[in-house]
Amino acid sequence: GRVIYYGCAAEEGAGAKQFMARAGLFDCCDFIYTWHPATQNGVDASPCNAIMGANFEFKGLSAHAGGSPHLGRSALDAAELMSVGVNYLREHIIDGARVHYAYVDAGGTAPNVVQDRSLVKYEVRSPKVSQVKALFERVVKVARGAALMTETAMEYEVTMAFSDYQPNDALAAIADGCMREVGAPRWDEEDYRLAKEFLSSYNETTLEAIRESMAETYGPERVSELWERPLDSEIQPYIPGRKDVSGGSTDVGDVTYAVPCLNLHVATACIGNVGHTWQMTAQARSSIGRKGLLTAVKALALTALRTMNEPEAVERAKALVLARNGGRYQCPLPDDLEPPVGRY
Repeated sequence: GRVIYYGCAAEEGAGAKQFMARAGLFDCCDFIYTWHPATQNGVDASPCNAIMGANFEFKGLSAHAGGSPHLGRSALDAAELMSVGVNYLREHIIDGARVHYAYVDAGGTAPNVVQDRSLVKYEVRSPKVSQVKALFERVVKVARGAALMTETAMEYEVTMAFSDYQPNDALAAIADGCMREVGAPRWDEEDYRLAKEFLSSYNETTLEAIRESMAETYGPERVSELWERPLDSEIQPYIPGRKDVSGGSTDVGDVTYAVPCLNLHVATACIGNVGHTWQMTAQARSSIGRKGLLTAVKALALTALRTMNEPEAVERAKALVLARNGGRYQCPLPDDLEPPVGRY
């Protein structure tokens, strides 16, 4: 067989795999495996949210805020009114949907000048890509209303969109056995000591949430043990048909709508670790992260070899994708949108 390694940029930004899938770069593949750093070891069994993001730019008219405020049209007011409108929208969206935002340009630092520009970045998530498109349109309507109220102009540019990740049960049956054969990373006492140090660095509120999560995942009777040695040393079982949607999003979702694809999780951080924190970054650079990486390499290699020798499983995996996409992958991005290099 032929092995193709895809280097994929911008996984935590605007994404790359949806552009690659749209261009047909995965069409030559019978199956694809990938992995993601985690706090547990096992095949990724949970679907994850679709996401769509855009930059919303408001343009107004500057004026002296003290001498002639009536001549100004505040783009900052528009951005703030958009935030207010979206906050009211939150009550009327489905469970599991999310709306995030960040101010990129508030229009300057002088409070006595009416701000003539503002730029705010919004991202919305929903369990299905069809749902995320509908929610995004509602956010656009709020932005238009904010511009109307402030007599400013509004333009928006879609910068990113990922389809929801869906596991492939046919591939998972093979990968689950291979991960059990490879086993979890071989932690030593220094790894456990380091993991406990990272776990202890969180504040009390976070630690209480971690303790509750440990009890739910591993059972209350194991919390004391894991609190002292907080590294997953097992392979968690793959449970087909899980409905608990992960709150995050990944451009791997688009690959699962294009070809048979499956994501593996390997521990590179302590149990209970909170993602997108300095603790996550530091552990990735430690012995914990390195051992997780090498374990993932072994699991991916063995799983790919085993899958090549099971053509009937590959055909079942392709049938699952066909049922999911109706015969053709549809990119959630506008057809003319290019990767937003330097604009995300």
